[in-house]
Amino acid sequence: MMLSDMQPFTAFMNVESTRSYMDDLYSQDPNKCLSSIICIKNSVIGSNRQKESVIAQGIVPRLIALLKDKEMKSEVRIEAAVTIGSLAKGTEDHIELLINSGITQVLLELLDESEARLIDSCLCCLRTLSHNSKITETNYTPQHLTKLLAYAGARESLQRQSCVASILSAICKGTSEQNALCSVGAPAVLAALLSVQNYSVRIPVVTCLATMCFNNSAVALEIVHTSCKDIKVPNYLATLISRDRPIEMQLEAAKCLTNLHRAGAIPAYDPIITYRTLPCLVRLCQVEHSKMHRAIAADTLAYLTEVDSNLQQVAAISNQLVSALVDLLKCPSVEARRAAFRAFASLAANDEDIRKRIIDTKCLMDRVVDGLGDDNKEIRLAAVRCLHSLSRSVQQLRTTFQDHSVWRPLMVLLTGMYRFVVSI
Repeated sequence: MMLSDMQPFTAFMNVESTRSYMDDLYSQDPNKCLSSIICIKNSVIGSNRQKESVIAQGIVPRLIALLKDKEMKSEVRIEAAVTIGSLAKGTEDHIELLINSGITQVLLELLDESEARLIDSCLCCLRTLSHNSKITETNYTPQHLTKLLAYAGARESLQRQSCVASILSAICKGTSEQNALCSVGAPAVLAALLSVQNYSVRIPVVTCLATMCFNNSAVALEIVHTSCKDIKVPNYLATLISRDRPIEMQLEAAKCLTNLHRAGAIPAYDPIITYRTLPCLVRLCQVEHSKMHRAIAADTLAYLTEVDSNLQQVAAISNQLVSALVDLLKCPSVEARRAAFRAFASLAANDEDIRKRIIDTKCLMDRVVDGLGDDNKEIRLAAVRCLHSLSRSVQQLRTTFQDHSVWRPLMVLLTGMYRFVVSI
């Protein structure tokens, strides 16, 4: 790349000083190399433009080489890991380039070394990469998973415990990863961390447990029968959805209990589901909470009540739930409106009285019609799902649906689908 095309690392650095720092990065003098990395690290923090410049100049391979060099002084390797972690907070293209360069495998291999600060830096970098990347990682072997779990032990630092739980939840993409984690003893290790009196650890631990048991009955049963200080995991989770806990903690614990239930490990009639999880989610849907938290609660509530008519009835009679969900439909947030439509679809799936109560709610059908014509595909699909549940009432088909001309946006959707199929 021509020097004239290079973007300076900082607004006050000229081309020559930039070139000097670049040259020092390749110096055999560890001190010069360290100074260069620190300069680069400071320049890219919070700036995707600077990250783009650094990556375009081919610095990443050099950083990885320094990171792998066991003869290099520890400070250089640590700063290289921290800088790569900062680059991993950039755009999707930046993250993809890092992953394609093999950085994940390098970081995993470095976990076998003895330098504590280097291990901490590698774990933090892995956490950033795993959470920001949409690329499914497949190079986490059972040996790697075992090594990661070793850094989540009771005697490890809070930072390590939090990092490991976050990494494991991010890489748990499907059944194979769920089963692999279960086979190396993750439920027991994570359950032990539930007693850690720090939410930076507890929340990612519960998130990881929720991810592991999602739609996986075998892993869900393993988790349900795992204890933390002689307390079964579901009972411990039930204490984490109390009002005095942080909202994020309540939401993750409720999601985990929901996933355990839907995977068949906890029955719907269990008091933990009926009298703890369900009321918690209904409460968090109310208007006094933030839109983001309400959207998550509504989405989880939709999944919890999707197939069980008793849970649907209990939720439907809950104080102000229907009006709270209608209020969510007014939000500009796609996630909020989609979650509200999904919740209505679940509530109205089986009971005629519930359907009538929902349909008679002021402005509800107008919102459904608007959703059917929304520009966002996810909103349209959620609205169709909601309409499908409501349309199971023959009486409503003959009255309310005709009054609101529901057929018009439906015809538009069907026409679009027909054209798509024909084009294929």
